[in-house]
Amino acid sequence: MISQTGYPSIDKPWLKYYSVAAINSEPFNGSIYEHIKKKNINCLGNYALQYFGKKITYKEMLDRADWVAQALIKEGVRRGDNVILLMSSCPELVYLLLALNKIGAVANMINPLFTEEQIRDRINDTDAKLMFVLDQLHRLTEHISNDLCIKKMVVVPIINSMPIMTKCVAGIKLNKKIDYSNKLIRWNDFLRYGESVTINPVNESELPAIMVYSSGTTGASKGIVLTNKGINTTIAHYEYTGFAYERHYSFLQIVPVWFSTGTVFCLLLPLCLGVEVLMEPVFNERNFTKDIIKYQPNMVMGATSLWIHFFDYIKSKKIDLSYMKYPITGGEKILPHTEEEFNNILNERGCRRHLVTGYGMCELGSTASSTSMEHYKYG
Repeated sequence: MISQTGYPSIDKPWLKYYSVAAINSEPFNGSIYEHIKKKNINCLGNYALQYFGKKITYKEMLDRADWVAQALIKEGVRRGDNVILLMSSCPELVYLLLALNKIGAVANMINPLFTEEQIRDRINDTDAKLMFVLDQLHRLTEHISNDLCIKKMVVVPIINSMPIMTKCVAGIKLNKKIDYSNKLIRWNDFLRYGESVTINPVNESELPAIMVYSSGTTGASKGIVLTNKGINTTIAHYEYTGFAYERHYSFLQIVPVWFSTGTVFCLLLPLCLGVEVLMEPVFNERNFTKDIIKYQPNMVMGATSLWIHFFDYIKSKKIDLSYMKYPITGGEKILPHTEEEFNNILNERGCRRHLVTGYGMCELGSTASSTSMEHYKYG
C-alpha cells in the first residue's frame, strides 16, 4: 500500500475516479481551431450550429471562419494581437473565435454588463486596434468611442444568420439606426476585405487564445488569459471521462460567452465533441425554458435559478424529458434538497440521468470539479 503524505497536491486522491487510460491520456497539442477541425474532419456534413432554427454544418462553419481569418489578416491582425469582442451568442461570434485562433490572435471578451468606465478601461488595457460589436450592444460604446484605443469598429447584426422569415420580422423589431463611417463599418463590408488573402495557420498550444474578465465586484475587473493548452485540457477531461456523447446530440448554449464557462464548456467543448450547438443570444429564464421545450436539447447547462424557473413551469404540464441526456448546472449554489427535487422531476418525466453539478472559476477556464454519471453525491 502506498503511504499517504496528507498533501492533496502530492497524493492526488481524485485520481481514483479515473481509468488508467484517462490518466495516461494527453490533451490535444495545438490550437483550438486545429482541435475542432481535426475532430470533425470526417464529419463535415454534420451540423455544428443552430441559430433560431437555421442549421450550419461543420464545413460551412470552418469555411466561414477561414473567410473571416482572411479579412482579419487584410485588416492587419497578426499573431499575438488583441481583438475586442463585445458580443453575445451568434454564429458570427464562432467564426471570429475560430478565425482569431487560427491566426494566433487573442479574442478579448468584454462583458456588456460592465459600466461604460469599465468597458473603456478594459479595452484600453489591451491596446487593441480592432473591435467587433453586436449591433444591439453598440449603444454601450457610443459615448466612449473617442476615448478608446480602437481604430476601427465592426458592427455585427444579431439577425445576420437568422432564417429569412425570422430575419425579416426581427429586423423590423430590432432595427437600430447606426451612423457608419470609415471607423465604424458593417460586418459584410469587413468581410469583403479578405478576398484572395493567404492564411498561415498558427498552431501553438501555449499561445493565449481568449481573455475573459472577472466581475469586478470587489474592485477593478481583472483580465484572465486562457491559453490553447488550458482550454484543450478542460476539453480533454470530458473527452475521456465526462460525457458518453454521440455526434447527433445537441447542446443548448445559453450561458453568456463573456464568461469562460459560456465559451469553453458550452461552445468549444461541444464543437470538439462533434455536437450541434443551439445558440441563444439572450440569457434569461424565459428563453432557457422556451428553448428546452422547443429544441429538446440532449445536453443543457444552466444556472440553478434557470432550472428552478424551468421545473416550476413544467410541473403542471405533461412534458416528456426522455431526450435529455445531460442536465447540467453550475455557477450558483444549489442546496441538496433542491437538487433531489430536480432529480425526482427529471426521473418522473422520463430522463434517466441525474443533474450534473459542478464548481469552477474563470481563472480555471470554467470547470474545476464536477460530478459525473458514475460518481455522484448531493451537495
